[in-house]
Amino acid sequence: MNRMRYGLLFATIVLPLAVGACAPAPSNVRIELPQQYRMPQASLVTTFERRSGRIALIDDSGNLVVMDQTGGGVVKITRDATEKATSAPTSGQTTSATRSKVATGYHWPVWSPDASQIAFVELVAERVSATRIIETGVDAVTVQRGPNSTTIQQSEDGTASQRSPNTTSVLHQPSRVIIESDPTGNILSNAIYIAHIDGKSPLQEVYASEQYAVGYLDWSPDNSQIAFLAQTGDTEVSLHLARAGNDPGKPRKVATGVNATWNWHPDGKTLVAKVEGSMTDNTADLSLLDAQSDATVSTIIKKTDIPIGSPAFSSDGNAMLVTTRKDGQEYLALADRQGNILRNLVAINGQVSFSWSPAAAKVAYIVKQDSGSAPVAGAPASSGGALHLLDVNSGEDRVLSQMPVLAFFWSPDGERLATFSPVRLSDMSKDFAGVDLTSNQPSGVMTLQTIDVNTRTFRQLFYLEPTTEFRRLLNQFDRFNRSLNIWSPDSRSLVFSIYNSDLTNNPNLIVETEATGSIQPRFIAQGTVAVWSPR
Repeated sequence: MNRMRYGLLFATIVLPLAVGACAPAPSNVRIELPQQYRMPQASLVTTFERRSGRIALIDDSGNLVVMDQTGGGVVKITRDATEKATSAPTSGQTTSATRSKVATGYHWPVWSPDASQIAFVELVAERVSATRIIETGVDAVTVQRGPNSTTIQQSEDGTASQRSPNTTSVLHQPSRVIIESDPTGNILSNAIYIAHIDGKSPLQEVYASEQYAVGYLDWSPDNSQIAFLAQTGDTEVSLHLARAGNDPGKPRKVATGVNATWNWHPDGKTLVAKVEGSMTDNTADLSLLDAQSDATVSTIIKKTDIPIGSPAFSSDGNAMLVTTRKDGQEYLALADRQGNILRNLVAINGQVSFSWSPAAAKVAYIVKQDSGSAPVAGAPASSGGALHLLDVNSGEDRVLSQMPVLAFFWSPDGERLATFSPVRLSDMSKDFAGVDLTSNQPSGVMTLQTIDVNTRTFRQLFYLEPTTEFRRLLNQFDRFNRSLNIWSPDSRSLVFSIYNSDLTNNPNLIVETEATGSIQPRFIAQGTVAVWSPR
């Protein structure tokens, strides 16, 4: 079929450890039309549509909003964001705009496990002028770069090369020139708040800083604490814990380094944390931390290169994945909940990003091969890798997709994976049996698929260009998917955000779609990032 463009429309074996499988929720019959057919959205059907959970999103004004999957039942959680994204000009124009000097914005909404509250970050910053200039149809441009600038020259096939700073270069006949000043400035305040989803109760502040930023946060499984990563020095970050009750007290610092990733045990009493201690090498510690006493229970791996992006317990809490080295070969290994190595599972060669199935003793993983280009807007930080499904009890390792998967997310019932893969413009198929959600001149296109892990059949849903915020989530998905999901609780639908430069005023859109691709997607709001509640 022709590509469509959207505009302003809105098992158990005898082993030292057998990881148990959580019983999946009963699945209802899915409507799965042939890939080339899609039922249109109908307003009458929407009226009687069964809702599943709620969606939290950052809207086009920078405020936090909650709504249902149809875009209805809107509840405004915040109302005082003051900065809007600079609009892009139409083709052939040159424009510039200055953002407000003091800007308030909200970021990274994370649902509590019981879906009654949302934690989020407020950032207030004093910014210098931020100017964005776009020109098309120019013959050549001379670029003089300063010590803090980066220039990426991208060709039509999507390849990119980075030039070193403090040099002058001439680009001949570029298809488009974008010059955007770095909106640097002083952080006036950075805070974490908790809100009830009724939008009526006062916000509860659990952390505040007048200097450094908050980079990531998530809830404990028992809803009692929030773990978060905050910058505490020019090159230092710290893992903190904060109580989420009426009297939260002062957040406690439990680990410090140059980076940290972690995962809660299902009982909410301990965390497994990977803490990188130096910027001059790749070594890190992997430790168990007591979330009640803030003490280190044990150090599993000390000052070693650990090629796992973010650690995680199995869904039943009885196991975790670690890496081992034998005869010069790295292995992904199974360990018990204390980190004791049980057996090697599969040889690896590269950085592993993985996620446990929520319903079985299986792990989906990719081994990323670094593309060598810098993580800049419009280009993924990695080209991704083939998607594998590993049964940690039997040791069976199957390839689900040979495409270079950059990020993936399990459906809550453990039956499907939603995958995102970077695509070169030259590889975009003209007979793509899906929907094209990109603009006329996309700069960082991805394709979204859903894969049935039992049959290994896939549905290719869209070409899309993620928003800046959603792209960051994808580039660090094995961190973010520990605390949020883009799947609906009933495993039927997905929500994500796209950038479409054809929309001159508010090019960021929130898309909700049925996961089989059998129904046309719908745009439920304008915004930068969206996440679905866990129930």
